[in-house]
Amino acid sequence: DLAKFEGSRAYQDPAALVNAVSNRDHQTAASAQYESGARIYEVSQIRADQLRGYRPDPVTGEQRGCFEVQGKGGKMGEKLVAPETYRQIEQTIQERGEYKIDRDAYRDSLRVAAAASGQDAQGSHGLRWNFAQERFAEIQAHGGTYDQALHQVSQELGHERADITQHYLR
Repeated sequence: DLAKFEGSRAYQDPAALVNAVSNRDHQTAASAQYESGARIYEVSQIRADQLRGYRPDPVTGEQRGCFEVQGKGGKMGEKLVAPETYRQIEQTIQERGEYKIDRDAYRDSLRVAAAASGQDAQGSHGLRWNFAQERFAEIQAHGGTYDQALHQVSQELGHERADITQHYLR
């Protein structure tokens, strides 16, 4: 129940967490979640037809890799990730025909990485929290108002309601 949750599920040092993931495919998934706010099922299987190439980030103008996802309720969306993360997904698809990870094994990798990086395990969803908080601040740093940042982050997370996104900003 989101209304009763107090606090944050974000990692204290998400970059250290991602770097501590030893499995390459799991590290790529963690990077994708942290960089785009994707849900675990949105990064656990990516096919070639989902790859959209590179485009500028609408906020920063930096070049990002883009892939399409089917989010909650079948809603289609796009996720932007760092070029290196995109290249790793693309390379895996070229080698194996698709990028696919076992979600349970990935969750285990995150638990091990959290311990190795001296953090409490927050699961893969914690990386969505980090994305939301950092992206919100980034939008405001580029001149966006509170409401503009909230709307943009809500869209990027695939939320229909801004009040859900506000929970991530704690």
